[in-house]
Formats: sequence, structure tokens, C-alpha cells
Amino acid sequence: MRSATPKHHPIVVLTARFEPGYKAGGPIRAVADGLDSLAKDISCLVVTSDRDLGDDAPYEGLSGALVERGRHEILYVDTTRLPDWWRALLSVRRARPEVLYLNSFWSPQFTMLPVLAVLLRALRPRKVILAPRGELSPGALALKTGKKRLAFPIWSLALRLCRPTMQASSMSEAAMIRKSLPWIRENEIVYQHDRGPAPAAAVAEVTSNSRFVFVGRIARMKNVLLLIESLRHVEDSVSLDIFGPIEDRPYWDECLAAIATLPEHVSVTYRGLLGPDLVQTTFAQYDGFLLPTRGENFCHAIAESLSVGCPTLCSDRTPWSDVLRAGGGEVVTDLDPHAWSAAITRWNRRSPSERQVARNQCLRAYVSWRQSVPSAPAVEVELKRCRQQRRP
Repeated sequence: MRSATPKHHPIVVLTARFEPGYKAGGPIRAVADGLDSLAKDISCLVVTSDRDLGDDAPYEGLSGALVERGRHEILYVDTTRLPDWWRALLSVRRARPEVLYLNSFWSPQFTMLPVLAVLLRALRPRKVILAPRGELSPGALALKTGKKRLAFPIWSLALRLCRPTMQASSMSEAAMIRKSLPWIRENEIVYQHDRGPAPAAAVAEVTSNSRFVFVGRIARMKNVLLLIESLRHVEDSVSLDIFGPIEDRPYWDECLAAIATLPEHVSVTYRGLLGPDLVQTTFAQYDGFLLPTRGENFCHAIAESLSVGCPTLCSDRTPWSDVLRAGGGEVVTDLDPHAWSAAITRWNRRSPSERQVARNQCLRAYVSWRQSVPSAPAVEVELKRCRQQRRP
């Protein structure tokens, strides 16, 4: 349902991508899950782009539209049009937010511009929350472009003047934030515990042969090329299906070149995009999710994999290591093709009964983890804290 002008909302979220988009992966699901988890008396205005990651065309019928999503409202902005940005500024001002939530560390339009507006007093929230989404991890910082390296001191100074509350998904991410922004105080970090999807009632039956899958953006951070290279050293027949948007075309060309030289007993197939409604059912068909990532903030794909009993073989650069060691899969500490090849070989040689046991253990580990996660989003906790501080 469409709205003419935005209502008052205590929280305004600015994020480069949102529903119905899905190619940006976790950040979209994190915001969507956050909206769904908020208390019934709290509403949000979400300001976002009118198109999905990498798309030239906007969502059909949504460019410039203000759309209701339950008690929340979504404003879709054509980021190439100045009138849309003027309308977005007026919409945020009319919403009169107590909390401004920024869903990226580096987004020029949806983080840097709002911070500038706050510093210039064009926007006057009581609190600004900034979620880096893993962008301050060592792996992400190692891939920074020259422009970002040059801009970092200036951007850090702007944030120091703005004094946002930084959102972390784990103690390790909080340490990364403090290392990159040493002026951040301890009370300026808040922890967000994403809960992931509801677990499946039971796991699927295994097939005769092991099947492995990668689901995610084709980008250097995800380390798909290392995964492909590791398969070169597996001596048994092995298959890997790859799903996800090709975000970095030159990098994907490197992957294709590596695939072309793999031995005949190794099969790697790119299956294209995977809509959000198909992710869990797809994971349920596989015996292992292989993810040699350079770093993750939360990684909803791991949550979706574990939730249907698909064990995850992953690097130690995610918040999931304890869950994987508790039965959810296995952690490979070295980002080395030979280490990954050895782990994949072990998994590939499991018997059907061993793979079935692994699926059941995986689901139990996920259920146990999910029961321990707080249900209230960090933004709701911070909003209530703002209101308590306002009382005489």
C-alpha cells in the first residue's frame, strides 16, 4: 500500500539496498529481520535505493514511491536524481526520528551524506547508530581501494564529531571497530545479535553422493577462487554448485579460468542467482556449504544453511566458529588451498549414514544457538535508552 507523505517514526533507517532486492545479501535480511523483530509500538521509515545491487533498471513501479510495510514505511530513492534526495531529506525531517540507523560504514549516499546532514544540523536525531557490516574486518580493509585509504582519516574525523553509536555483532567485531576508530568509547558500542531464520522441523534425507554448495556474492571477500583452487587437490570425484550474483566481473573471470583447468573428476557449476525464498530449500539439498570467506559481520547464509541441517565448512573469520565446532560443521583456520582440500576430502568421503548424522548434529547446534540469542534488536534497546535519558 502506498502513502502520500511519511508519518512520524521514532526510527529512520538509511540503507543502500532493501526488499524486494536480494543481491546484496545479508545487509538486506538484517534490516528486514530487524523491522519484523521490533516491538509492536515502534515503527520505522526506511530510505533506500530504487534498484538492486548492480542493476541499471529500478524496481518496477517503486522509483520515488513511499510504500507501507505493515506499520513501517519504505521510501525508494533514485540516487541519480537531486529531487529524490530533496524529498528524502524532507521525509526524514517529517518523520522526526529519535534514532537514525545507518546500515553501512562506507556508503557515500546512505551513510556519509546523512552524517554530514547531522553535523550541519539538517537532521537532529537524539542518537545515530552506524552498523559497519563487517567493513572494518582485516579482510575487508585489505581490499580497500586507494580512494578509501585516502578518505579514511577525514571520514574518521567526521564520525568523531558526530559521535555515533557503533553496532557490533560480536566481541571480535567490537575489537575491529576500536582498532579502526581508537577514539570510540566503550559505551559507544552496542551489540546486535541477529537470530537467523526459524529452524526446520527435520533435516532432509541424504543422497548417495556428497554434494557441496557455495551461496553468496561472487567477490574477493568471499574467496571463491581459493575454494575452486582447493578442489584441484581433491583426488576423488567431487561436485560444487555456485549460486550468487557476480559482483566483481574481473574476479569471476579469474574463477572461470581456474575452473577450465580443473581435473575431469572435479565438477564446478555456476547455477545463477538464488531468490531469498529459495535459499533454505536449496541448502537442504546439499551435504556441505563451503565458505572460505575473508571475513563476515554475521553471514545470514550460514544461518540459513545451519537452519536446515546443511553443515558449514568455513574459515575462522565469522562469528559462527563456536557453533560450527559444537556440531554445525567445521572451522578451517588457514586460508590455504591445501588445508581446504584436506577438509573437503574428509567431508567428501563420509558415508551416507555419517552425512545424515552430520546433518542432524548441525540442526541441533543451530537450535541450541538460536535459543540463546536475545530477541530485542539493538536499535530498539537504544531507542528505549534514549527515552529513559530524556525523562526528568
